[in-house]
Amino acid sequence: MDNATSSRPERPLRWVAYTRVSTEGQAKDGQSLDGQLDEIGKWVHRTGGQIIAQCSDAGVSGTAEHLDERLGLFEAIHLISRKKADGIVLWNLDRLGRDIIVHETILREGTRAGGV
Repeated sequence: MDNATSSRPERPLRWVAYTRVSTEGQAKDGQSLDGQLDEIGKWVHRTGGQIIAQCSDAGVSGTAEHLDERLGLFEAIHLISRKKADGIVLWNLDRLGRDIIVHETILREGTRAGGV
């Protein structure tokens, strides 16, 4: 048994599905919240995990100056900190944010909360 396998939990990973659209137009014409959730669900099913919650931010920009408006994202991190979830899963990394500093800030907060 290799290290990667031996360090995995015996139970399926518990994921918070996080979806975001920047504008109402994107929700209708781009990858909708429901479309993102559908793709996330397919991946989680293939990997043997389970979605324990779904958090969304509709009509909120992915830029750093709007992080305080991302209530769905804060709820997802809160679920990790309360040990209700193991991590956050997204349809695409750009749903987390539009620049590397935003990605790193959010990833750090998730890791501090105890996420994988």
